[in-house]
Amino acid sequence: MLLQALIFAFGLFFSAEQLWTSAHDAHSPAGGRVVQLQMEVDAPDAKNLSLGGSVLITCSVDQVQDQDRSETRLRLVHTILGAIQVLASGSSSSGPLSVRLSPVTLEHRGLYSCEGHGPDQNQDIMVESDHRLIWVQDPSPVVTLQLSRVQRVNFFHGKTLTVSCALPAGGAEWRILSASEKEGSISECPQQERSGDLLSCSVASSFFPLKTRLYNLFWCESSTGLRSNVLNLTDAEIKDQNSRPLMVTRFEVAPAWSLRTGDSVTFSCEVRTDKYNNSQNCNLQLIHTHMDSRNMTVVLSQPATHPINYTIDSVSREHQGVWTCWDDGTLSLLSLPWHTFLLVEDDSAPVAKVTIDVLNYNRTQFFHNELMTVGCRLPEGEYDVWRIMKSDKWSGVIEACPGAQVSGGLLSCSQKMGYPWSDYLFWCQSDLGQQSNFLNISNTVIYSVLEAPPLPVMDGDDITLRCLEKDKKTGVIKVAPATFKHRGRVIR
Repeated sequence: MLLQALIFAFGLFFSAEQLWTSAHDAHSPAGGRVVQLQMEVDAPDAKNLSLGGSVLITCSVDQVQDQDRSETRLRLVHTILGAIQVLASGSSSSGPLSVRLSPVTLEHRGLYSCEGHGPDQNQDIMVESDHRLIWVQDPSPVVTLQLSRVQRVNFFHGKTLTVSCALPAGGAEWRILSASEKEGSISECPQQERSGDLLSCSVASSFFPLKTRLYNLFWCESSTGLRSNVLNLTDAEIKDQNSRPLMVTRFEVAPAWSLRTGDSVTFSCEVRTDKYNNSQNCNLQLIHTHMDSRNMTVVLSQPATHPINYTIDSVSREHQGVWTCWDDGTLSLLSLPWHTFLLVEDDSAPVAKVTIDVLNYNRTQFFHNELMTVGCRLPEGEYDVWRIMKSDKWSGVIEACPGAQVSGGLLSCSQKMGYPWSDYLFWCQSDLGQQSNFLNISNTVIYSVLEAPPLPVMDGDDITLRCLEKDKKTGVIKVAPATFKHRGRVIR
């Protein structure tokens, strides 16, 4: 029953996410419209073309999505790292753009993009491009790229997948490149390593690869233009995950995740679902990721057949961070990691010079896919030593909020609410270890949230509470009639 409920919950989660994503995209930009482009390649598998053949590439406006049928400027582009070639350009009013590659050669490999913009660069029209990787197989490749191993990484929400090429002797320099059909971009695979004749690159995978992977297509390429096969790492990962039995744990922290210095706290973790008794052959691990995000510690590792009950009698700020319960990665398991924050208030710590607050809304509850902004007012002369940090219970990763910027002494960062039902934590942190207050932001796919002050208020202050509702069809947020309760008692 638990397994069925889990599968149902994940199905509900992704259905809701797709619905909300579609609703969000269909009504952006505000006051304008979205034109979706589409690319078609007349081949069963565009990543496995044969030399000497012929293939037709077509770029057009998706007529089902674009009901207005107004003019859109189109262009068909071929991209390989460092080189962009415009193959054709024109107007959608003249029909689709088409380019035929014949005969197909190895030089035709690369990323093809159907791009465009509205008439006269109209800002009220958003044109969404479409991308395809076209790959021509070399009958006698010098090197072959392969998935070499799968192992655990410090990113809790996935494992490391390593791709590698055995290189030939010679003077050519090789590198591993990666492409994203979703983003329409090509780059070098980060953190490449060479040991002898083996060139490898490790990539942190996600628990749900199709939803969150940015780069999934990889190949090896030499300085002289030689290329290996192309490997779709997402497909390889799905095959690996589908072959793994499921093991589910339950993770709890008591009495609470927010404590004071000297309090006691207990972490409890146990295996709840294990149809194939894999817990007999692996360990459970209790893992602590520190607030600086650079230090991860396996606090306890023991046979998964026994529950973990770990107590800290007197907590300090050193115990702050994300705590995780997961298997040790020795088996090929599809296991679900659970995370919890631990915050410790220390009266003896230096008084924080900054306070973080939600800038654009008077609340801490947000709808799925909604954009919110947090910010800290920094002391003069300290603009370079403070960062906005964030973490969420879904991934368990502590990281600097991307895209943060300082303007007029205000350090701010915008965040689009991602995984539903996952609490987000935001705070400002200096290079000297000073921390602001913490904002606990919740995120949901349901259609109503509570508007209440993000920060504590003084005794005797007046506050206004409102229930906000998001229209299921239009995505418009408005005030809704509601019954307000406090500790189970109706107050309005």
